[in-house]
Amino acid sequence: MKNTTSAIAAFVQSAPAAAAVVTKPATTKAKPRTTRKAATAPKAASPLKGIKFYPTIARPGAGASLYAFTQAWLELTGMLNAGAQIDRAALSKIIGDTAIAYHKKLNNFFVKEKTVHLTQQGSDFFSERMITGKVDATDVDAWKEIMITGKPDGMRVKSANHLAKFAA
Repeated sequence: MKNTTSAIAAFVQSAPAAAAVVTKPATTKAKPRTTRKAATAPKAASPLKGIKFYPTIARPGAGASLYAFTQAWLELTGMLNAGAQIDRAALSKIIGDTAIAYHKKLNNFFVKEKTVHLTQQGSDFFSERMITGKVDATDVDAWKEIMITGKPDGMRVKSANHLAKFAA
């Protein structure tokens, strides 16, 4: 054993000395922690984009007329086809707080602080009305015309006094 140990020791001593490799300790500077900002909600789409006027007392309450009215403002605001978020106060002027609460309860609307947008279920719910023919496209177009121009048609809205203009 002595010979083996001596042979190994002699071999190690006869090998050229390895260059000493000195590794520097990692000196990466840690980035200072920044406080995370609260996620900001996307800016709500303005109903003024499409709707200039809204009915104050002539809003339909049920049936085919309500469906057409609903389809019109959903399309004009961009909620149905573009997934827009609408300012809750502005939407309340168009459809009323009762309708907002009703559709929130049914999970058709997602209400978040100051904005409202359709859930997937809500989008499907309102789209199905058009697909199944529950909504008269002529009626929808008439409501759109009223909401854009502010001109009563004598049938859906009797007087211009029943319409209010969104403040610019």
